[in-house]
Amino acid sequence: MDLPADAIFYLFWSAVIAMGAVLAFVDRKWIKWPALGLLLPAGIVAGVIMTKVRPFNFADGGLGIEGFLLAAASGLALIGYGLVWIWSFVRRHFGKHADS
Repeated sequence: MDLPADAIFYLFWSAVIAMGAVLAFVDRKWIKWPALGLLLPAGIVAGVIMTKVRPFNFADGGLGIEGFLLAAASGLALIGYGLVWIWSFVRRHFGKHADS
C-alpha cells in the first residue's frame, strides 16, 4: 500500500482504540458504572448478526461490510476500554498512595 494510505489506516484504528479509552474514562468519572462499556460487546454481537443475516453482495451492498466494520470497531474500542480499566485497577491497588 501507499505510505499515506497506511498512515491513515493505522491512525483511524488507533483513534477507535483511543475512543474506547475515552468511554472508559467517562464511565468511571461521570456514570460510575460501565454503561458505555456494555455497549461495546453489544456492538460486536450486532455486527456479527448483521454480517450473517445479510452478507455482502455487489448488487445492493448488503449489510456485510457495515456489520464487519461495526464488529471490528467495537472490538478495538473494547480493547482500549479494557486497557484503561486494567490501568486504573493497577493504579488504585498497587499505586504509591494505595494504602492511604
